[in-house]
Amino acid sequence: MGNQQIILLVLGTIVVAIAVTIGIMQFREYYTDSVADEIATVLLEQAQEAKIYFLKPRTLGGGNKSFVGFTLPRGIGKNTGVQYTSGGWRSYSIMLTATAREGECTAMLQTRDSTNFTIAWQWSGEFNGRNMTTVSTPF
Repeated sequence: MGNQQIILLVLGTIVVAIAVTIGIMQFREYYTDSVADEIATVLLEQAQEAKIYFLKPRTLGGGNKSFVGFTLPRGIGKNTGVQYTSGGWRSYSIMLTATAREGECTAMLQTRDSTNFTIAWQWSGEFNGRNMTTVSTPF
């Protein structure tokens, strides 16, 4: 082989290696974003369930204006590798947490007057760049 062919072979190998590396990085970013989106969706659904529990009278299986006693359904996140927990129960606030290999997300649902609810989001790990980091939103 001539020098020109060897240089082209090396250059082609370098270009392919760079393309594969960029593809792997993009796939990883897409995967992390999809896990974060799934977590946000599940936590919003569970925050809605906690709100319903809060507003429901005890005679109907609710909390009667308290989050104390609210539990997440069994099997939530079982097939996704994400562990969901609830805790920090107080009369007017509850903390819902999702822990994945990529990081953690905590959603604090609270109310001041039993009618206006807000969620404060806290993302960590690879999720740290999420646009909802530590934002309180009306709910």
